[in-house]
Formats: sequence, C-alpha cells, structure tokens
Amino acid sequence: MPDPLYAAIAGAIRQPLDGDAFERCALDLLRSAYYPNLRPIPPGRDAGMDGVAGPDGEPDFVLVATTAKDYRRNLRESVLRHLDAGGEGRAFVFATTREVTGESRLRLIRDANEQWGVELRAIHDRGEFEQLLYRSTRWREELLGVTRSASALSRFPASARASAPLPPIGRDAELERLRAADGDVLLAGAPGVGKTFLLERLADEHWGLFDLGWSVPGLKDAILETRPLRVMLDDAHLSPDRLDAVRRLRREMEAGFGIVAVSWPGRAGEVAARLPDAERIDIEELERDRIVEVIGAAGVADAELQRLIADQADGRAGLAAALARACAAGRTREVATGEALLADLAGWCERTLGAKSRRVLGVLALAGDAGATTEQVGEALRLDLAETGGLIAGLASGGALGEARGRRMNVQPPDLRYPLVRDVFYGSGSLDPERVVAAFGDPSSAALPLIGAAHRGASVERGWLRELIDWRDERAAVEYAVLGPGELREALERAPGAWAGAASAELGLGAREADEWAAERRAAIAGAAYRLGVDAEYALRVLMETAVVCESLDTGIADPLDVVRQRLASFGAGLDERRAAIGVASQWLRDGGDAHAGVRVLTHAVQPELSDASTDPGLGRTLTLRSAVVPLSWIEPLSEFWDAILGAAEHRPDIPIEPLAAALGPWARPEILPRRSRPGERHAL
Repeated sequence: MPDPLYAAIAGAIRQPLDGDAFERCALDLLRSAYYPNLRPIPPGRDAGMDGVAGPDGEPDFVLVATTAKDYRRNLRESVLRHLDAGGEGRAFVFATTREVTGESRLRLIRDANEQWGVELRAIHDRGEFEQLLYRSTRWREELLGVTRSASALSRFPASARASAPLPPIGRDAELERLRAADGDVLLAGAPGVGKTFLLERLADEHWGLFDLGWSVPGLKDAILETRPLRVMLDDAHLSPDRLDAVRRLRREMEAGFGIVAVSWPGRAGEVAARLPDAERIDIEELERDRIVEVIGAAGVADAELQRLIADQADGRAGLAAALARACAAGRTREVATGEALLADLAGWCERTLGAKSRRVLGVLALAGDAGATTEQVGEALRLDLAETGGLIAGLASGGALGEARGRRMNVQPPDLRYPLVRDVFYGSGSLDPERVVAAFGDPSSAALPLIGAAHRGASVERGWLRELIDWRDERAAVEYAVLGPGELREALERAPGAWAGAASAELGLGAREADEWAAERRAAIAGAAYRLGVDAEYALRVLMETAVVCESLDTGIADPLDVVRQRLASFGAGLDERRAAIGVASQWLRDGGDAHAGVRVLTHAVQPELSDASTDPGLGRTLTLRSAVVPLSWIEPLSEFWDAILGAAEHRPDIPIEPLAAALGPWARPEILPRRSRPGERHAL
C-alpha cells in the first residue's frame, strides 16, 4: 500500500484548485525552500507577476504561478504582459500544479529564450509541489483540503530535499537488481552518489516506504496500516540501534516485510553484521558523460556550468543534481566558488560525524594536493590518534577524502578546499593556520589552498603567504598573481627567477635555456592576468615585452601575444577591451617599443571576426567551433581605431607593412567573413 498521506496529496492536487490560493502557496513554499528574498507583488502592480525576488528596479527574477491546464500559454501570456507593461524582469521562475516532463521543460526553456527573449531559470511542477506540500500542514489543508497527518512510514526519507523528479540516468541495471532482490538489502555507496534517489524512484512503484525514525509503537501502527513490502532505513550506519529495533519489531509482529539498509561503503561491514543474509548492492559513480546528462536534466544547459559541476561532482549523480538545482535557483556563484559544495558535503559530514569533523576537513584542505597523515592532523588539532583516525575514516567513507601518497589523505574535490580553509581558519572560532601548517612536512602545499581562500574573502597575511609559495609551482604563482595588481607584480618578480634558477641549478641547463624558462613563466602569469582583467593594461605590456624576448631568443615556446588575439576575438570580450589594447600598443610604439610587437596588438584589436573553440563538458569527444562577425554597432568604432594605427605608423617608419595588410584583408573583402553568428560546427575527436 502506498503512503496514505502522499496518496491523498497526489489525488487532491490533480483536482481543480483555487488559482489565487496556489499563487500564495507557491510563493510561501518556494521562499522557504529555495528563494529567501522572494516576496509577493503589491495589489495593482502584478503585470504578469505573481512574485518577485530582488530589487524592484532590477529584479533577480519574476515568479509566475498557475494551475491552468495549458500552462505553456499561461506562462507565455504572463511573460509578454510583464514585458509590455515595461517590467524590468528578464529572468523568470515558473510554478505549476501540472506535470512538466523532461522534454517539455527543455522546450519551455528554449522558447523562453528564443521566442520571448527571457531566461526561464527554474520550473517547479506538480511532483515537486507534492513533496513541498507533504511537509506543510498549513498548505495541505488550505490549498488541498487534506487533513490527514503523516505517519512513521513515508514516501520520502526524512533528509529528502524537495526537487523536480529526474530520470534514472545510467541506473537501469541497479534498479532492476533492486526490483529483483528477495529479502533484506544492504545498499552501499558514497554520499551524493544517488542511493536514496533510487529508493525514492522505487517508492513510486510501492516497492517500499522510508522509516522516519519515530517511536517503535508509531512505526508498528504505520506497518499495520500500510503493509509495506519493505521498510527502508536511510543512513543506517549512523543509527545501528534503530536497525536492531526494526528487526526486533518484524520478528515480534511476525511480519513479512524486507529491510533495506543504506550505508556508506566504509561502514557497510558494520551494517551487514546487524543485518545477516542481506544482499549487498553497491552503487558506483557514473561516468562523466552520464553525469553531464544528469546536470542537463536538472535544468542546466550552459556547457561551462555543466563542466564545472561535473568536475565537482566527480561521478556522484545526486551531488551533480543538487549543484545543478542550486544553479537553476540562481546560486551559480555559490556553485562556482565551492560554497554550494561546502554546504552540501561538508555540512552533511558535520551533521553526521560531529563538529570536529569540519576541523579535520579544514586541516586536510589546508594540506592541499599533498594531503596529511592521521598523525599530522591529530597534532594540528591536538586530538588523540584514535579519535583522529575515526573521524578521517568516517570522512573517507563519506566520499569527502581521497588518497595522496604515503598514507596521506586530501580533500576531494579540490574546489571544496578553498571555502573550507576560509571558514575553518579565517571564520569565527578559527584555527591558527601558521601553527597547523608547521605540522606539515611540506608547508608549501598549503599555499594554493590559502590563495583560494583569499580569492573567497579570507584575510590571508600576504607576507607569510609569499614565503610559503614555491615559486617554481606555476599554478600557485598564477593563482597568486590574479589576486590583484600588487600580487601580479610580486609574482612576475619572483616566479620567473625561481624557474630560471631551478633550470640552472637542478637541471643543469645553460643561461639561454634558463632565460627561455623565465620567459615562459612570465607569459603564463601575465597571460592569466590579461584574460581575467587583472591590471590588464600592465599585463598586456608585460606580454609585449616577453614576446620581444622570445623573438630574440628564437624560442619554441608559445607566442605570448596569442593570448591577446584569442581574448580580443572571444565572444566575451567587449569593445572597451579592444580600445584599451589600442591605447597600450600606441603608447608602446610612441615610447620606442618594438614595432613588430606593437603592430600585432593593434591588428588583433581591429579584427572584425569573433571566434572560439571548446570541447563538450563530458569526456571531450566533440569539438565545437563558433565564429561570427562583430556586432554592427562596433563597425564605426573599429574603423576609427584604424586612425590610431595610421597615426602610430606616421611616427614609426619601421612599422612592418605585412601585418597591417593582412589585418586589412577582411575589411577590404568582407565576403570572406561568416555572415552571422551560429551555434557552431561540431567535430568528433
């Protein structure tokens, strides 16, 4: 028998409902679950809006809620009415009591973008409102008229977060094995891999119900009422006594239900000892292509966001879906900076393993890629070896740690390290980072996590940080450089020399080869700063200087000015960036700088074609090329840039003609340019 409360909700929400009541309900439930700044619209000012988030002038998004059968038409009319009334909202969130299938979701998102000119940020449909209403006594009664109370057995686990139903991508084999299981089951897998998701899918088929942890008499009453085929215990490794109690109750009732115990892999042995004869089914991570499918199904279509989430999820479908939903809810920045990851993984570990687990995670995060041993963590936190080992074992079992060399553990994924270090070492009640770093065998391993924390707002003392950095580490040098203009200059002063010294002392290379290495590092640091707009004009001048050095050395390293060409031709660069490049190159030429380097920057700034290339966010089997002509509004300013180029040429008779002639080609023969922007040509790799 299904969950009686869920059955009552599912039946009532399919009946005709009061549209105004649903608007109020949707606004209240969505504000509590996802959007704390969502608020109602004052009377007489709705104009296609049922709610709004953010300031009136530039709202974060507009809420549209409907019970209409033709929900697409209702959404379209609401959007167009808002735009016709002069509304400033260009992002919308849609709430409906109707079911919106995966294909219909994609079509709505596409239509909103291509036909209505807005972003449809999220869709909350019937399945999601069934979950939200399950936990709201007020709105169950006010909207649906359902007065039944919850019981000790539920369609949803106690820890479940309301979300739009997703297809079981890549999990057909696991679902079939679970359906075929006879008797008790031990379901093992890392947090976020999708164990509970699979059981929720099976709960829809009346395969079993979740134990909510109520009193044993309450559980007995629920078993008598629902007669479940299986009782499912989420995170059974955290409550072994509950597992014993359910087994004892089954025996006393002489009931025939099976028990499904969910566990982390590292704790599965303990659970198996309490549930003998249970069939063990392990849920493994999905391959990257399937994870990208999960992210797309959860509402994220942007390829770069998909790539970021896939990197962070590391094969865990449930975590990927949670991060994708955070993006769909407007929390993209939190996902990009690792804040959402921190709330999900680290927050979950703290709730299940205790407050000390967060500090253990923080110490291991500070140790970077190199990681730390149990002894080093215990020394840093002044914990005994047994307690430290138990916490590390729990964190490893929970999927928050990976193995480094020499019995060391490190925090995974890396994006989790940086907000962890910020919070544990620079938040309230923080640890002393210098004392902890002193416990590590290689203090320089802490440099990159500290730099990442500084990027996220931590007040890391720069003098100490500079001394920690191994300036031969190109990634650390680059990440430090893009903290700001001062750090850029420090990195350019220290890193190239460190590489040149290493080339001479450790590799036995000659002076010329050492100079090549130094030039390559200067190009890498200045190129990263230029791409990210960190003191871009200074970075551009450094790139020009480095290009001259490379030409004099006749090196085989990549052209330092190629990053300028790529950046200025990219779809993300603006006209102001080109204007700034013209100014830097013109001044360079007036100051007597190398004519060839100056002209190359000038010609990059007036190229009329935009282009870029990217691989798919999955396993990278597809290369996408995009090209287009600059916007029409750019043509006149770009043509004026030629005046600056000609003016520079008048003062420098040594300026080479060939690059200028090549740059004039597309202007003289525009038929060779692409006619319009297009999605891109895709090529299998």
